Amino acid sequence: GGTYTCYAAILDDGTQLTPTYNIRSNSELVINGGNFTSRHGLVAVKGTAVINGGTYTMNSIGVITSHVIYVWGNNAKVTVNGGDFNCDLRTAQNNGSSLICVNADVVDVAVNGGTFNLNPATYLTDSFKAVAVDDGWMVIATNQNYVADGVLVSTDGKTYYISNAAGYAWVDAQSDAFFAGKTVKLTASIDFGGETIKPIRFWTPENK
Repeated sequence: GGTYTCYAAILDDGTQLTPTYNIRSNSELVINGGNFTSRHGLVAVKGTAVINGGTYTMNSIGVITSHVIYVWGNNAKVTVNGGDFNCDLRTAQNNGSSLICVNADVVDVAVNGGTFNLNPATYLTDSFKAVAVDDGWMVIATNQNYVADGVLVSTDGKTYYISNAAGYAWVDAQSDAFFAGKTVKLTASIDFGGETIKPIRFWTPENK
C-alpha cells in the first residue's frame, strides 16, 4: 500500500533529465496495492514481478517515453493479476508510450486481470484515427469505419475492405442486395490454414 509519486527527473516544462521509474525490479517484486504516479514510467522489470492490485497513473508532460510497465530484461517474468493502469498519451510524445512495453527477446508476460485505460488518439496523423474494438484499439484511416473483424468500409459506404478469413466469411454472409452499387477490395493475402473454402458467390453485374 501507500502513495508513490515520482516527478524528480521531469521538469514542469516537459524536459526529461533522466529516465525515472517509481519502481525498478531487478530480482523479485510483489505489489499488492498502492497509488503510483509518474511522469516517465511506473514499473521497470528486469527480473520477476507480480502485480496483484494498485492504481498506476502516467502523468506525462512531453517526455520521450512513458511506459506504465516496462519489461526490459531477457527472461523477465511479469504477472498482472489486477490493478488500474492508466496512460494518457495526450500529454506524452508519440514515439514510445504504452501500458505494457516489452523491450526484450525472451520474456514471459501474463495478464490475468486489471483495468487498462489508454488514450492514443491525439498523436495520430491527420489521415488516421483510433477506434475502440473489443477490449483494445485499432488504428484505421480517417476515411474508413470498422465493421467487423477483417472488415473496414469507406465512410461513404461504397467500398468494403477485407483483410482476413473472418472478413471473407462476413462478406459471403451478406445478401446480394447488400452490395448493390458497392465494391469489395482485398487488402491482404489471406491464409486459410489449409481449410477447404467455397468461393465467394458471383454477383450479377448490377450488384457488382
